Amino acid sequence: MKPFHISLKEILEEMKHPFINYSLIDLGILKNVEAAGDKILVNIAWPSVDSAIKPFIISLVSGSLKKLNRKIEIKESLMNEEDRKFYMKLKVKSEKEI
Repeated sequence: MKPFHISLKEILEEMKHPFINYSLIDLGILKNVEAAGDKILVNIAWPSVDSAIKPFIISLVSGSLKKLNRKIEIKESLMNEEDRKFYMKLKVKSEKEI
């Protein structure tokens, strides 16, 4: 029997947006996540300044990554125009699928 192991990649792929049927990676919200020593560094990019879902997403990311038993550092920024357009395209596509 193989030992149980959770990889960072597996955890990240499971993190889905609660209202848009895509992962946070697909949407461009999770820009960069890396393990550095005893920490996991996370860069989150928001599509707008007033994103009401920020607390939920931060809680989702933090809670999911706690499985790795490392300190979590989250830095926030805004998406650039190209990333924001891509995000909106996926959001609209997801809404049409519902």
